[in-house]
Formats: sequence, structure tokens, C-alpha cells
Amino acid sequence: EIAGVPIADSRLEQLRANASIEPVLVDDDGTPLAIGKRFSVLSPKIVRAVLLRDHCCQICRRRHRLQIHHLRPRSWGGTDEISDLAAVCSTCHPDLVPHGPYALVGNPNVPGRPAQGPPRRPHPRTTRTDRPPTTESGAGTVT
Repeated sequence: EIAGVPIADSRLEQLRANASIEPVLVDDDGTPLAIGKRFSVLSPKIVRAVLLRDHCCQICRRRHRLQIHHLRPRSWGGTDEISDLAAVCSTCHPDLVPHGPYALVGNPNVPGRPAQGPPRRPHPRTTRTDRPPTTESGAGTVT
């Protein structure tokens, strides 16, 4: 709940994924006495380990603007263990559960075998539109 209003699990998961914690010490009246150092929900060591393991987005293979995705969202019983995390780019991340229609599955810790998700597609920024598509003997359009 936020201010007494219930929120959907998918929205809670989105808020949690982007959250940081800033501890505040208050007295009995609620007056702040001290503010601690802000930190991410996922530890920097776990984030670094996932990025070192995956090197790129597990969907489009992009190497920039990577985020950490829970294969099984915490609201669905997932954990913050490395085996439940994968690197995805900020463009592909909204396509994955609980916000989108796709799910990454598999064990990302198996070397050379990334988690499997939606079909890989060209990244919007790398799609070539400067040349017309060609066809191969009526078999379909090839770009």
C-alpha cells in the first residue's frame, strides 16, 4: 500500500527494482535525527558479478545501458541470488515479466548458455533503414 491505497504486484516489483534505501533515525515524535548512507536494494557486488558473467543483454546482445533483471520476480517468490538474475538492456527490460509478455528462463550460471527469452531482434537503434529490402527468389524479404 502507498498512503493506504493498494498497488498492483507488477507496480510494486517495478518500484522495488529501481529502489534505493536511505536509513533515517527518528525520535519518538518522528523528527529525523540522522540520515544514513543511501544504498541499492541489490548489493554492488551482486550487480558486478552478474554483469561480469553476462557481458551483454541476454535478449539483443547490446552491451550498453544494462540493468539487472530477476528471472523470477520477488513478488512471485524469486530471490536476489545470482542464479535468479540476468543482465538485460534498458530497451528490452520492459518486455519481460512482470511488466511485459516475455520471460527469461534457464540457468544463467551455465557457461556459454545464456538464459533463453523472447526471439532475438535487432535493437531499434541498430536497425538499418538506409537501404531497401531485397528478396531471394520469392522466398521472402531479407534485410
